[in-house]
Formats: sequence, C-alpha cells, structure tokens
Amino acid sequence: MARGSIRRVVKKQQKSCAGFLWRIQGSTELPTVSSDTTRGIFTNTTVDKNDNQNKVVNNSISPPRFCYLLASKNPKKQNKTYVGVSNNPLVRLNQHNGLKHGGAKRTASGRPWELLLVIDGFPSDSAVLRFEWIWQHFDKSVVMREEIGGKLARKMKRRNDIEGQFAMLKMLLKKCPDLYENNQLTIFFSSIELLYSFEEINLGEEADREDSSAVHNLVCGLPTTFV
Repeated sequence: MARGSIRRVVKKQQKSCAGFLWRIQGSTELPTVSSDTTRGIFTNTTVDKNDNQNKVVNNSISPPRFCYLLASKNPKKQNKTYVGVSNNPLVRLNQHNGLKHGGAKRTASGRPWELLLVIDGFPSDSAVLRFEWIWQHFDKSVVMREEIGGKLARKMKRRNDIEGQFAMLKMLLKKCPDLYENNQLTIFFSSIELLYSFEEINLGEEADREDSSAVHNLVCGLPTTFV
C-alpha cells in the first residue's frame, strides 16, 4: 500500500518535559518553555502571549482540543469503540471509566476503556468538532457520501471495531483535508502495534491513488499528563 501522505515517526528515546512525553521528529533535543512564551501541547512551535489573536486565560493560552479513540476492554464488549473530543483525553478517559464525574452515557456499558490514540494539530475547535462528528457518523455524513459514495460509507461504518475505526480515520485523512485545512496532523498511538496496524490498513487502489497534500506524523507514545 502506498504510504504517500503518511510518515511514521518512532523515537527510540523517551524524555519528559513540562509533564509530557515528547517524541520529536529528527531530534533528541527537548523543547524549552520560557516565562514569556507558552508551548502548544504536542507541537514544536511557541506561541507569543502578546499575540492578540490568541485567547489568554490566567496567563496561558487556552488549551487545544484533541480527537481521541477509545476501545472497550470488557470481554463482553470486545468490538465496542468510542470517538470523542477533549482538551484533556486522559482526564476524559477517567470520566468514561467512572473514576471521575462525567463521561458520555454511551460509554457506561463498555467499561473499562483504554485510550488507543490522540490526534493533535487541528486549526480550531470547530474543525476538530466537525472531524469528530463525521468520524462518528461516517455513513450519514454528506461529505463522506460525496467523496466515496453512500454504499462504501455504509459498508465501512458497519465495521465499528478497531480496524474499522482505523479505516474510517485513514479515509478521512485522505479524502477530506479541508476538514483540518490541510494542516499537518500528529497521531499519537498508545503502542507500536497499533501504529503498525494503522499503517497496514488498505483502503483499495482507488482510495490510494488520491492523496491529500498534508503529510501526517504517526508517533508511538501517549502523553502522561495534559496541562
């Protein structure tokens, strides 16, 4: 399968900085955070706090939102998955598992849940929320029906297990770059096995011939905390 739009980033070394585990492509140097700048979570760029276009709350940039994928570890719900959005997927995971107040009602029956991946790099809250909705409602989305046809969209949605979710995600990345404004996204996987499984998903020759202009990073390793 052609891997034109997807570049795997797997760092052998794992270092912590400001509460995060960082995998930085092509470098083993850790980013630094000075008192006059705030580093965006999971990004390799700094944001000037004096920039009036950024929303500043309590002397910090409002945290971005991430799209995430969960899978049930309940033996009776082996193929159950859940797609969501949060500015702190690890806290949200605890809510889904009933360890903290909150969490979607849909996830109550699938406990316990595990976090499979987190997607970072969306240009806005509206972009990540739209991405989430289309991923959740793959067969009902006008965007997907126009891009791949209603028959294929319904067929892909019927496979709601991990492999099926990976296929829908890969199709979204390939066919709908406008959803994330052709930004370079970073997908953090909780294990190298999941990363390889995602890479091996074959969408078919027709899908592979058409590729988005964005080059996405695949990273092995989830953050330990969010701020």
